[in-house]
Amino acid sequence: MRQRQDAPRKACDRLRTREIPDSGLSIFMTGKIEYEAAVARVAHFAKDEDVIHKQLEIILESQAFKGSRRSQEFLRFVVEKSLAGHFDDLKERILGVEVFGRPVTYDTSQDAIVRVTANDVRKRLAQYYEKFASAHEFRIDLPSGSYLPEFSRAVARSVSPKTDVLAVSAPASMHIRAQNRRGWIHAPAYAIAFLGAVFGVWIAARNYLDPASRPVLPWSAIFHDQRQPQLIFCDTSIQMLQDYLKINISLSDYATRKFIPDSLLPRPEVQRISGLLGGPDFTATTAAVDLRIASRISELAGARSHQLRLRSARELQFRDFKTDGDFILLGSPRSNPWTALFQDQLDFSFGMIPGEEHEVCRNAHPKTGESSVYVPTAVGGATGQAYAIAAFIQNPDQSGNVIILAGSNAEGTEAAAKFLTNFDLLAKTLRTNGIDPRGPLVHFEALLRLTTMAGSPNHFQVIALHRIA
Repeated sequence: MRQRQDAPRKACDRLRTREIPDSGLSIFMTGKIEYEAAVARVAHFAKDEDVIHKQLEIILESQAFKGSRRSQEFLRFVVEKSLAGHFDDLKERILGVEVFGRPVTYDTSQDAIVRVTANDVRKRLAQYYEKFASAHEFRIDLPSGSYLPEFSRAVARSVSPKTDVLAVSAPASMHIRAQNRRGWIHAPAYAIAFLGAVFGVWIAARNYLDPASRPVLPWSAIFHDQRQPQLIFCDTSIQMLQDYLKINISLSDYATRKFIPDSLLPRPEVQRISGLLGGPDFTATTAAVDLRIASRISELAGARSHQLRLRSARELQFRDFKTDGDFILLGSPRSNPWTALFQDQLDFSFGMIPGEEHEVCRNAHPKTGESSVYVPTAVGGATGQAYAIAAFIQNPDQSGNVIILAGSNAEGTEAAAKFLTNFDLLAKTLRTNGIDPRGPLVHFEALLRLTTMAGSPNHFQVIALHRIA
């Protein structure tokens, strides 16, 4: 009997630890960047596990969730497993087995209990946060198409969260009795709530009036409204494919998925390498760098961090940029061809020139003391100099803005991100070049030089900054 009861658990363990065969590697890597970014965001809030657990219990006891034990158990399971780091448990079949008691062999295409419950949980969370969005320090969301929850810090409130917490968890009879006990005993509570509201307004006004407390360009433009910024990761496999075949893939060919010239297609080794690197995005070497950059930008976004959309370059189309949204592009045209869309606006750009086997940085309009070409010597994880571009430009014919963080190698891209997310250094650099970091919107581009030691960045400096008209 004991063995029969343990059978579903052991089967689930096999699902969690099942190895991916080599032939399925490309499929496995599809969407890996987005998933790793979501995991990184969850891990960021692991230190606040106790507070999130307490808030979870309040949410589950609220009117929004009291009517569905199934949704309560589902939300509790995915939150607790994610905070514990058990991300392999958040698969449809495992959820069906462990939360809803389905047999391990059940047909997920015929039994949609997990998907239906997940949609119900999303609706109930939306219903709950319509009333109590500011009642907690943190917010719990379940993104569409995923069973991995997202956590974010709620917007600071001006009245005590305890008031709304009681309103969520107290039975209806308590609310009725509370309404009948209006007297002098409630005066201190009203006075405290009023003073809290006044204090909150004063803090908000002080933060708005104090220039030192407001974000600087370009983040003041990127995170100032309801547009959803999109952070676009590199497509490392495309760079590897170009390096291996010694070819250049244009943006138009990249957008239409024509990665291999017709003249090379008959060669069997070309077909093999194109099948591996030209398939679904195979990103490995720069994944950690991109995730670190995403984490830094997420911290800058603060309360809006859950709105930051992470995407891989491979999944985009031209039409995605014909919107009023904001974009943050990581990588040079070699690793992220979409940056080529905006090179006409830039003085600094990466590209190939005759006689060089690797990308160089060109300066279209050199100023006094500047060079027209900068050739990196730190290539392929070597020791030497690398270059990076940090640009803040307008999305042509749209109302949105674009940030480009590009390096001659992964270390350069990370250095560009460090520069643009270091408010003190960024503000000082902008002032030195006649730009008010907290003034009207001004577009600009900066060129950085960094030294690397065996592939690890040592230090960087801004060697040029141009204002973009």
